[in-house]
Amino acid sequence: MLRVMKRSLIASVDWFLYQFLSTTQKEKMASILTEKQKEKLKKIMNPGKKRTQIRKIERMKYRLYELGFRDRSIEDLKAFAAESGVLRQYAAWELAVWYVNQYSKRGAEQSLYYLEIALEGEKDSSTIRRAKVLQAECYARLGQVEQAANLLRNELKHSKHVDLYLGLASLIHSAEEKVNLLNEMYRAYHVSPILFTTDYDQTMYDRLIGTAKSKDNHQSAKVSVIIPAYNSAETVGTAIEAMVKQTWNNLEILVVDDCSTDHTKEVILQYANQDHRVKYLSTPLMGEHM
Repeated sequence: MLRVMKRSLIASVDWFLYQFLSTTQKEKMASILTEKQKEKLKKIMNPGKKRTQIRKIERMKYRLYELGFRDRSIEDLKAFAAESGVLRQYAAWELAVWYVNQYSKRGAEQSLYYLEIALEGEKDSSTIRRAKVLQAECYARLGQVEQAANLLRNELKHSKHVDLYLGLASLIHSAEEKVNLLNEMYRAYHVSPILFTTDYDQTMYDRLIGTAKSKDNHQSAKVSVIIPAYNSAETVGTAIEAMVKQTWNNLEILVVDDCSTDHTKEVILQYANQDHRVKYLSTPLMGEHM
């Protein structure tokens, strides 16, 4: 109850100071208060001021992403990022995210610049981790793959987070190293590891198998999986294999052939003959029932 009352009081004072009073009135009030009173007022007002600043950023994000006012919103964010205070970091973070999503070298350079500002004095481990992932993405886009990988490796020493593992795995070219790294992540999250079979005639992806044991859960809910297919004789088998090897075996796998002209039907039927859970369905030709 006290917390609610305090929040309401802060909101009222916040509105009075930032919305009602003019600049001249604020200056006059400041000249009347002692330094001690100013400090007390500052402690009370900081949370309210922070919320006001965050709302400004949220409005800019809305104009940027929802309304499409890109140029004006970016310029406003840059102006705030050039100032001092909390708003500077919030604005810099949004600019960093915007620029990294431009998927260009210029965007990567800009993102790195604003990430440095966003991290000024930052102590929150979650924010730092997210920033490191963005920095690694930028370095990779600039062709500095080893620097990106080392950045994530160093961060993994402090935080065994899935984002760091997956980010690092995306930078590694060796399939075996990728699997080793993913298994390290799985162990950290108490998930069964994966490994490669020795069937070298298969593609690298098809050679991947899980080590978790299938459970007899036929008394549990049946899960229906729908796999659409069109001229996918070369790939539909991979999708079906991934389903039949799930540890949840109470499945029905509905493979829908959308009038394929290759051997998709034959491949699906081959699996259907081997596993009763796989069902072959087909869509009618356009105009067939007209």
